[in-house]
Amino acid sequence: MYKITSLLKRWCFWIWDFFQGGDYWRQFRDVRFIMQHPVESEPLLDQRFEDILAFAKKNSPYYADVQGDRLSDFPVINKQVINHTFNDFLIGKVEDCIHHATSGSTGTPFHSYQDRASNIRRIATIKVCNDTIGFHSFMPMMLMSYCDLPVHGRGDFEMVKGRAQDVCFANISSFDDQSMQRVVDMMNTLCVRFVRGDMSLLEAFTNYVVREGIELKSHPTFISIGEMLTEPLRRRVVEDMHLHIISQYANEENGVLGQSRLDAPGDEILLNRANCIVELLKLDSDEPIGDGEVGRVVVTDLTNRAMPMIRYDIGDLAVRGEVLPSGRILSLKLQSCRKMDLIYDTSGNVVCMTIPYEIWSLPSLRQLQFAQLDVKRYRLLLNLKSLPEGVGISMIQQCFRNELGMDAEVEVQLTDDIPVMCSGKRKLFLQCCKKYLNLNADVSPR
Repeated sequence: MYKITSLLKRWCFWIWDFFQGGDYWRQFRDVRFIMQHPVESEPLLDQRFEDILAFAKKNSPYYADVQGDRLSDFPVINKQVINHTFNDFLIGKVEDCIHHATSGSTGTPFHSYQDRASNIRRIATIKVCNDTIGFHSFMPMMLMSYCDLPVHGRGDFEMVKGRAQDVCFANISSFDDQSMQRVVDMMNTLCVRFVRGDMSLLEAFTNYVVREGIELKSHPTFISIGEMLTEPLRRRVVEDMHLHIISQYANEENGVLGQSRLDAPGDEILLNRANCIVELLKLDSDEPIGDGEVGRVVVTDLTNRAMPMIRYDIGDLAVRGEVLPSGRILSLKLQSCRKMDLIYDTSGNVVCMTIPYEIWSLPSLRQLQFAQLDVKRYRLLLNLKSLPEGVGISMIQQCFRNELGMDAEVEVQLTDDIPVMCSGKRKLFLQCCKKYLNLNADVSPR
């Protein structure tokens, strides 16, 4: 029944768009063409690239003094730069723009604006990306998110059915089995076909489903957002649950930046070239990285004329993947840490940190977090009922010493919950060492 209902709603949407001028359909076709034809669309993107640089120099006070027309002539910016000079970036009238707000990873508020045409393209891009995995508008979907404040009259667990969009919201603050079972029941009752949620929430939920031997009757596809999709989570969904999963790479201010292929490793991201140009720059300078080198992800938005963002450092780290002959990056390999939470080994070298598979595969694991407390001190928080037989603290410590150095002091704590940050998120990696916090802060746009 849902197939007929979803189809009718999609037809109604596109008919409505046709009578409104067809803006969504034009953007949808354009994005789809660029995504499907990377070489043929190069001249089109080159022109749009030149247009946005010229527009920014002419209309934005922040870019008015830029000398030269090459991308490298523009300064690299970040959230702090925009917050400190906000009025120099905002061109459009606030009342005519679409407002986006995020607390970011640290809880620092960040506001951005899009013009109407850019926002329409943002929505059209979501539709194109979803179509590639068989997720069409108005199919039953669950949005799974943290609930860091109790909802009055409903306790700490709230589910609301969005009938117009066929969306249900699962807001979760507790990772206990009772909460997970209520998500399962709602998912089965509403025949949810797609589940979109933060990686750590999907980690806890799928762990519960596999541990209890539960079958999800509607066989949903999972869309992981927030932290990078881990390999143990991917394998659990694909191999143990026999379902599908992707990792979607996006932020509030730029929209969808890319996504992984269906069931492929979550760190391999195919970029959304239709709306942005991505550079990978060195950690300590604004020069391009070399082959195999880890670099900062820097985005130039091709669509937003209300608040142009040229060479915007989004705080993520990645290695370059496939590249076109023109030098434009088609894909990248994300790193599990953000720039501000880089982990260092006991010798002071940056480590592309991953959680050992032996840890992820613990059967009763709900959540975990790894933090560097000092130069040689680390802490692993594990939210699980108990360590299984044959797995000891010393074995876990040795897994991390193999990567961080044999003189690493690794503290392992079992806990009932991992604290939520000001942003409402739970970080997988956390840098708390003063020396490296200052060092990571120095690795920033000039």
